[in-house]
Amino acid sequence: MIQPGGMIATATGHVQTRSIPATRTDGPDPPTLVLLSGMGVPASSWFTAEEEPIVAQMMREPVFLAPGVADLTTVLAYDRAGIGGSAPPTGPRGLNEAVAELEAVLKACAPGPVVLLGHSIGGLIAFEFTRRFPGRVSGLTLLDSSHPCQAERLNAVRTPQQQRAQQDMEQEIKAGHPERWDFEKVFRRGGDLQGTLPDLPLLVISRGQPFLPEHLTTDEQAPFTPAQAGGFTREWNALQSELALASSQGRRVVATGSGHYPHFDEPRLVLREVRAFLETL
Repeated sequence: MIQPGGMIATATGHVQTRSIPATRTDGPDPPTLVLLSGMGVPASSWFTAEEEPIVAQMMREPVFLAPGVADLTTVLAYDRAGIGGSAPPTGPRGLNEAVAELEAVLKACAPGPVVLLGHSIGGLIAFEFTRRFPGRVSGLTLLDSSHPCQAERLNAVRTPQQQRAQQDMEQEIKAGHPERWDFEKVFRRGGDLQGTLPDLPLLVISRGQPFLPEHLTTDEQAPFTPAQAGGFTREWNALQSELALASSQGRRVVATGSGHYPHFDEPRLVLREVRAFLETL
């Protein structure tokens, strides 16, 4: 049974959680699986589409990760500041605030070992938390995750006019998006990820479908060309490969039929891979 959970006090406000207790009763308690959504996506999307009609429209079939693994472990998810029932952020936020928020949720709800699973920017938060607190994390799964250095790398594909349009969009997110991300405090420049997470069990599930020009264009006066979209796809693929190299135990799976939401596009594949990953821990 899905439990709505409670409001957890964090440095940036109260955060809404929800969970499913493990149904297994044999053996020692496994690490809690903690799910981190992409930007603007509520925690409920891991459990059901009933609360968010747009999630139901995005999903190819109603197969949800949280109930799909509840026979293996307890599942916990939370709404970051500004999403769902959580309090809105008091100002622009960076990666430090997001990691502190996750730390507060885990302290209150999952003080023991955890496995983190994050999609998109949720993956970056999970990655950074694991890097800072390796003793807390038993395993990490990334779903088409953001990369710490992606802003600089992907921006190199854009023309100067497209770069300005991207900056304008990021300013709009900083000022008006419910999560108020300040991407200058989210992404960094340069750096090699290889070996960042030494021998941590790591699963990276990436999109297999290419980016199209219409996915990338933020200013109709400066549209992406097919050649640029191809370059963007190749760079994203390289970033995903680098994430998998962060650990000597990293493994990458390409979801060939998926775009940026593998758990919506190919939920059975994601569920199968995540279950197999959890069973190895």
